[in-house]
Amino acid sequence: MLYPAIGCVLKPATSIFLGRLSSQLRCAFSRPSIPPIHAVRHVAASRACYSTVEHTVSQGTIEPPQTIHDGTPANEGSQLPSAQVQKGTKQKKLKKAAKRPQTADDTQDAEHILKKSENELAKSMEDISRLETSQTKPAQRMSRMKKLRRMRRQLSVKRSSRHALRKTRSSLRIRYFMSRAAVSSPASKPGIQGKTLKEAMLGPSTTDAPPKLILKSSVKHTAVEKITASELSMKSVENQVAPVPSFAHGLDRVLFNPGVYHLQDPRSRVFNFDPYLQMIMPIAEFDFNALKRYVTSSQDETLSALAESEGCKYVGSTSSMTAVLSQFHFLLSQWRELNLSMLSKGFPSKLTSFTQLSRAPAAIALRWKNGTYAIDADKEFDTPNVLSMLGRSLEKLMVLPKEDYERYRKSDPRVVSEEEREAEESHHYSSMGDFLLRSQLDAHDSRLPGSGMVDIKTRAVISIRMSSSDHERGLGYQLRYAQGQWESFEREYYDMMRSTMLKYSLQARMGRMDGIFAAYHNVERIFGFQYVSLPDMDLAIHGQHDTLLGDQEYKISVHLLNQVLNKATKEFPNTSLRLHFETREASVNFMYIFVEPVEEAEIEEIQRASKDRIEQYEQSVLGLLSKDELNKRENQKDWESIIEQVKDEVRDDEFDSKGPSGPDAAGPAVAQPETEPTTGNQVDTRKSSSRNDNDERNVEAKEDANGGQKTSRAESRSGKPDVETTSKVAPEGIQMAKPLLGMTLTTRTLINGTYRVRPEHLRPEDKWQMEYSLAEISSSEKVRSLYESCKRRRKAQLGPEEKDDAGNDYFLNLIQEYTNKGKEWRAMMDELESRRETIVFEEGASGAGTKDGAVSENDGNSVQNNRVDMDDGLEFIEGKS
Repeated sequence: MLYPAIGCVLKPATSIFLGRLSSQLRCAFSRPSIPPIHAVRHVAASRACYSTVEHTVSQGTIEPPQTIHDGTPANEGSQLPSAQVQKGTKQKKLKKAAKRPQTADDTQDAEHILKKSENELAKSMEDISRLETSQTKPAQRMSRMKKLRRMRRQLSVKRSSRHALRKTRSSLRIRYFMSRAAVSSPASKPGIQGKTLKEAMLGPSTTDAPPKLILKSSVKHTAVEKITASELSMKSVENQVAPVPSFAHGLDRVLFNPGVYHLQDPRSRVFNFDPYLQMIMPIAEFDFNALKRYVTSSQDETLSALAESEGCKYVGSTSSMTAVLSQFHFLLSQWRELNLSMLSKGFPSKLTSFTQLSRAPAAIALRWKNGTYAIDADKEFDTPNVLSMLGRSLEKLMVLPKEDYERYRKSDPRVVSEEEREAEESHHYSSMGDFLLRSQLDAHDSRLPGSGMVDIKTRAVISIRMSSSDHERGLGYQLRYAQGQWESFEREYYDMMRSTMLKYSLQARMGRMDGIFAAYHNVERIFGFQYVSLPDMDLAIHGQHDTLLGDQEYKISVHLLNQVLNKATKEFPNTSLRLHFETREASVNFMYIFVEPVEEAEIEEIQRASKDRIEQYEQSVLGLLSKDELNKRENQKDWESIIEQVKDEVRDDEFDSKGPSGPDAAGPAVAQPETEPTTGNQVDTRKSSSRNDNDERNVEAKEDANGGQKTSRAESRSGKPDVETTSKVAPEGIQMAKPLLGMTLTTRTLINGTYRVRPEHLRPEDKWQMEYSLAEISSSEKVRSLYESCKRRRKAQLGPEEKDDAGNDYFLNLIQEYTNKGKEWRAMMDELESRRETIVFEEGASGAGTKDGAVSENDGNSVQNNRVDMDDGLEFIEGKS
């Protein structure tokens, strides 16, 4: 309340300006209920008035007021908005500072308190990380888990306290800056010549003048764009398509029966399909050289030529696009939880979040070639495993008769001809905006809706997924039940919803397919099949059976990605780029986008890092060769608030990327990635390198093992960031940093003109509009720091596995117990089944069984006797367990 007093002693010519200024400042600072950010807006509205006042003060005289016009002593200013901080010394100091005119000491005190809070926060995070990675005895695991949960709750409170302290510090800075800017010029009245109002009131300062406070942001605010989902469209590109095979072995029955279709009925032991399907051909016996090599987008000459004829700028495939489009789903849906209504009430594990691996930052290589940009998946952290190639083998099994499939066995004298081996594969091509997208077609049935195309997916059981690089450890795990936490199809479907179903739905939309055909297996044998239509997938991901919401979200995602790539290629034209995408879980959801120009040699080096390991694995194991005006003004204010929150989050991430002591902190940089709690040591995940990404190693079951515990977002910390440099050397011999573009993408959803958190239960008559702002991060230092943090978080989820003692890992031991028990059960069942004839279901037959095509001679009594024997075997195994 100092400014009305200032107006009393200035020249009359400036009174009108000070009156306006006083009014604005009273609105900004006199009411504790107004948040600091709104105070800043009031201050910004009087910017023109400030400059006039500052000029007038410099020409006038100022007398230090003892009281102000309402009788309040000058040293009792109005109180700042109170920060929601913990009770104690911090709160008392800040309240005491808020009751007097702000000085440099006040801002320094706030800085000191904030720094102390940040150091405490960093120490807590280090303690948590140290406890997570420590080796404990089995008897101490439960106490360690309780301690970890308590420490994480305390960490969340400290983060809230830090956020409140930062807001209070900003308020102190603003008040001090405003008072100093208005009255810092020298006065002309004798006795106080050359003194500021602060010095006249408080006496000469014993410290040097504080540095000039400049409030600025590193994020450049850009115009807000709006798109309408219904106005976006994707069209099919006509091209000659090779014949698409149909399902063999009568598997087409699965397409028209909801739920899981057992290969062998668990009660009667009757086969629903040819028993030949049960035992998988060992990978060592399958001739993978007889299969055509997978061609990436950048190597596909047909795709490049088609893009040129269609006038498309970007080309991509299902395998290279889905990881990035998943990040856009997280952004547009505001991290919508999964819908688990289809699970049974007795299913114990019901986490509704996606797995850590699914949420990890995504990266792509945008490769410039002959006027087009080809999108290739970034394979920096791909690891070799048996699932990728096994998926290709099983795809052939689903569509080929037994005789034709046997030709792929190495020992079979019939050789797959070169013409058949190099035959063109079937693809669907679709275009939208500047994109041309390619999708491989696996199977077709004309009775299905739409195009009738089906995507074949092979889904390995949990024991194999958790040890895909050493799959032999997981052999023996069985799927024996329809429902339940372990050894059940329900468990496998639940894991698929949390890990790969989002990717499957995106691939189905990209290829204009009706759904996916899933085959559940344990590498040795197949247990059953399930057809999951696109509406079924949308029910789990988007919460509604109608595909309208998923279709429109997909088109918005592709449109936004188009805008991002346009900005990136405009900044770095006619060159290959490497892009990282990461949707952050924050108070306001936004996406980080980092663009780095790279040479082709660098891309090859990144891709080769995993390619060499995969090829070596394939050679040794598989035998292979090498997206009205008033309301507009009001909306603009909301957008300013959102942008400010995004800036706060960016500043938080920048601090977290540097550590509590700033970039000059001493000591080695140690990254501490966040992990979700589990019992025992953490189980790392690895991304499978697969043409169709049929199977994915994930940690969904590990998260269930802790009773559904979730942790808050934690940042990877380090000291000085390792700045990537090019081989170019400056004249002084100093390596120059690469150019780097950093952006933030923020979105808002309007349904029928009303702002909503996310679209839900969308109907055909609803109008979905999306507002978005693509802002550039201006500070190159902050861009580099944030980029390094993003890469560290990606490496923490997808990077090399740390070798731990698996014997101490409770979860892996639990899986191993079920695996060993499954081996015993399978051996018992094989022995029992060897005493009876193989019975196969025949359509149209009544009570007839077959063995190798012959009619069974068993009567009802013998079959019943065999069933009793098998029941005894089941009781034996259950009793033993």
